[in-house]
Amino acid sequence: MSGSKVRNGLGSSARFRCLQAGACVSWTAAPLALEAKRNEIHIWRLNANDPNVALLASNATEAEQSHAKRYRLPASRNEFIVARGFIRFVLGRYLSIPPGSVRIRAGQHGKPELAGDFHRDRLTFNLAHSAGVILVAITVGHQIGIDIEFLDSKVQFSEIARTIFSQTEQSWLSQLPDDQRQLNYFRCWTRKEAFVKALGEGLSDRIRQVEIVPAAVGLLARVAGIPAGDRWMIKDLDAGDRFAAALAVSNRDCRVRLWDWSGEPGRARLTKKTREKTRSSCHLLEVQ
Repeated sequence: MSGSKVRNGLGSSARFRCLQAGACVSWTAAPLALEAKRNEIHIWRLNANDPNVALLASNATEAEQSHAKRYRLPASRNEFIVARGFIRFVLGRYLSIPPGSVRIRAGQHGKPELAGDFHRDRLTFNLAHSAGVILVAITVGHQIGIDIEFLDSKVQFSEIARTIFSQTEQSWLSQLPDDQRQLNYFRCWTRKEAFVKALGEGLSDRIRQVEIVPAAVGLLARVAGIPAGDRWMIKDLDAGDRFAAALAVSNRDCRVRLWDWSGEPGRARLTKKTREKTRSSCHLLEVQ
C-alpha cells in the first residue's frame, strides 16, 4: 500500500516524537561515531530525494540497480535505490568497512540479514519505505522489524478489514470514533507488518492470524491466538505528517534512538582511512 509520489514528510528534527506506551524522544542528527548496542534500537530516517539518489545510488549492487529499472515510476525507482544504497552505507559505518564490502543475504524465509563473517556479529536490521520516506532500524542480537505507510485517504480499510485484521482487531477498530478510525487502521496495519517482519518466519500469507492488541502494559502480540510473549516491544513511531509507522523488537528493555540522515556531501562514503581498516575493527559492535 505504499504510495509512489515523493513527499517531504520529515518536518523539523527538533520536534518531539512520541512512541506508543513510551517516553517522548526526538529526531536528531546522528553522531559521527556509531556504536551498535544490545540495549539500543537505532532508527534512521531519510528522504528519497534527488540529492540522496546522487549520494547513495553507487552503493547499490548491480542486481539492485537492475531491479530498480523494473519500476515504472521514477519516484518508486528512487525510493528503492536510496533505501538499498543507504542500508549498505549505514551498515558499512557500523562495521567500519566500505559499503561495497557489505554482504547481505536472504535468510531462511527471505528476510535480509548480514552474510558470512559479518553475520556472527549479530547486527540485525530491517527497512521500510513509503511515499518517499525511508526508515531503517538497527540493533544487535534481537529480532527486529519496522514498517511505514503513507496515510492514503483512498484506501478503504472498511472493505478489506476482514482479510487482514483479526476479529479482535476489527472489534476494537469498530468502537473508535469515525474521525479516528482511518488513522488507526493504518497504525494497526503497520504494527502487524513490523511484527511479522521481525519474526522473519514467512507469516505474511497468514497476516490475519497475527493480531496486535492494546493493553494496559502496551501493545501485545498474538499469533493464532497464542501470546507471542512479554519480551516483545511494539511501538508506534511518529515518522512525519501523514504517515503511520511502527517498530517491533524482541526486547522490551531497549532504548530507542531516532536519527535523521540529512545526506550532506561527504557522509555517504567512507574516508580512505576507514576503508583501510581491517575486519578486526568490528570491535565497535557491543555483543555482550
